[in-house]
Amino acid sequence: LMLVMDRHVQISNLARSGQGEPWLKRLLSDRGLGYGQVYLACLNTAGEMTVQLKRGGVLKFQAMDPGKVAW
Repeated sequence: LMLVMDRHVQISNLARSGQGEPWLKRLLSDRGLGYGQVYLACLNTAGEMTVQLKRGGVLKFQAMDPGKVAW
C-alpha cells in the first residue's frame, strides 16, 4: 500500500491502512526523516514499511503489528 509518493502523502491509502498522518510522521521522524526526503513509502500486508529515500537509500522496518493489518 503506497503511503508516500514523491514527497506527497497518499491520504486515501493512509486511511485504508487504518492509520493517520500523525502515525506516519512519527514513524518517519523517529528515523530522522521528513516527507521531503522520501521518494516512496510502502506498507505491506505483514505490517512492514519500505522507504525509498530521494538520496538513494532504502529503509525497511516493522511499522505495524501484522495482526492489525486490515486491507
